[in-house]
Amino acid sequence: MKYSAWEPIYEEILKDFGFEREKDEEAAGIAYEILRSKGNKGEDVKREIERLIKGKEAIICGNAP
Repeated sequence: MKYSAWEPIYEEILKDFGFEREKDEEAAGIAYEILRSKGNKGEDVKREIERLIKGKEAIICGNAP
């Protein structure tokens, strides 16, 4: 899907959940850094993300590049 087609859908998701685009982009950057720092190794990434969010409320959406 091209971003031009995705962006209106993304904007609706932000609106529906009451998310701020700036904060959502910041969260995506943090997730990216976690993945990159772990060398993007499946189980290591999974464990690190679990450690960071376990016991906390989290909403994770996406299939972004």
